[in-house]
Amino acid sequence: MKNKTILGILIIIILCLSGCGKSPNSHLSYLPDNTAFIVSAQLGAIMEKADYQSALDSKAGQFFFDQLKKEKVPSIIKKAITNPQEMGLDLNSPTYLFAEGFNKYKKSNNSWQSSDPQPMNMGMIVPVLDAGILANKFQMVSDLAPEDQIDEKQTDKFHYLMIKERNYRTNLMKNVAALGYNSEVAIFVFHDDKYDEYGSKNWLNEIETLLDGSKPNDILKSKPGIGDLGNYDLGFWADLTSVGDVVKQELERSPKLQNKIISTEASYVTAGLKLDLGLIGFEVKSYLNDEMKKQYNPDLHNQTIGKDLVNKFPNDPMAGLGFAINLKEFGKLFSSTDDDGIKETIEEIERVSGLSLDKLVSIPSGNALAVLYDINLKRNDAEYAIGLGLNDPETLIKLANEKGSFKFVNNEPIPLAKFMSVFFNDKYLFLSSPDLVGSLIRGNSNSTFESEIPQKPSSSNLYAFADANQFIREIPANGKDERMLKDALLNVQLGMIDAGIMSDKYSLGIYTNIRLKNTESNPLSIISEIALETIGDLID
Repeated sequence: MKNKTILGILIIIILCLSGCGKSPNSHLSYLPDNTAFIVSAQLGAIMEKADYQSALDSKAGQFFFDQLKKEKVPSIIKKAITNPQEMGLDLNSPTYLFAEGFNKYKKSNNSWQSSDPQPMNMGMIVPVLDAGILANKFQMVSDLAPEDQIDEKQTDKFHYLMIKERNYRTNLMKNVAALGYNSEVAIFVFHDDKYDEYGSKNWLNEIETLLDGSKPNDILKSKPGIGDLGNYDLGFWADLTSVGDVVKQELERSPKLQNKIISTEASYVTAGLKLDLGLIGFEVKSYLNDEMKKQYNPDLHNQTIGKDLVNKFPNDPMAGLGFAINLKEFGKLFSSTDDDGIKETIEEIERVSGLSLDKLVSIPSGNALAVLYDINLKRNDAEYAIGLGLNDPETLIKLANEKGSFKFVNNEPIPLAKFMSVFFNDKYLFLSSPDLVGSLIRGNSNSTFESEIPQKPSSSNLYAFADANQFIREIPANGKDERMLKDALLNVQLGMIDAGIMSDKYSLGIYTNIRLKNTESNPLSIISEIALETIGDLID
């Protein structure tokens, strides 16, 4: 049992500490063709950003090494931790964790047998930098395990160990994992035969095929989104078909619901985390299958907020929200509805306005942006501006003058309330606080608006942002606890936080970014420092 534990620790630590960096696609052909989930990690970059050496030298790091010494863990583990680049594995290429999808239930007597759906096959791919060095380390791993627990095979192309354990029911040895390498990659594969009766092939039987490289996988071509994994420090990709299989099995018990669920077959999702100086970025992108494309109208989102509108606004925004939608297509959805309530509402709007729905939705261009520049919660006061794009401002002015309680004359600003004025400027309608009217009319020929926030709202379908630190400063803090919380939040030095949506005919993407006031440090190093200090205090 001790030897098995040591071997397991070796595999996990050595592989987990030894991969990652910049080439996103070069080793993806080694993934099994039925891969359903992938986690990628730029561990080399992560270690650098987290100031890995400082972590080793810290009180927490020294405590960890003391524990290894007490447990008499082999020296190769310590070497792998302190100098992972010396293991012969490539720190400048991504490492991939991969897994099969959820197991399919076994069908018997026209019903699905109950079982916990979970992956039967899991593995890891680590690029090789120096096969000669790795061969030496690999032999050290082999020597740690009892002979009756491994089968070993070596050719001029590859070398691998088949790891065994005793089946408590049959008292026979069974294969549970394989660890091997060739000149390009090291591969670790784990198989749980507990669920063999429910499903898929055993990846252990394919270890030679994977390492031989004679059967390259075209997963990169056949399944979109995998190639994006190398763009992130931490990435995730999933084939949603496997999730859909489980859903289908459950829905068989409720036939009425089956037709209401869109198939997830051949649909995929990619997510990723990027950590740069003073910035944390997160993205999610989904790729639609043919059935989803039928249900999803991409023309609804084929517009962006637009640079022309953005450049009407003054610099130094505090927060904002913008969107762009194809109102013509949106109008089609309403006009074709069978809902009586919606039909009655449309008819009433047309009666009051004297215009058809088609005419009404053609007046706005579908893009809008609202921006906050200052806020004072104590005085209940704010500086703000809201801009709405127009295709037909003349019709809107005519409609407002006929139906409204005020009249637009030569597009002059009209005060609606103490803190609001309305006016037209070019092909835009603006609502703003009175002190911003002049700036909006002049426009911003030297706009730095977009350079002050992480992403470009002009190219987004939906975009929101806020300067977190400014909002925190405005939070009232009357009690001691409130002041302590406010001070703690201010010490984090959060800057601009944003989120947005970008879409096309084949995919839908969501992103968010958190910017820090301290642009000289990586957020991961800050988090690492706080965590190590906390652990150090607990050790004391």
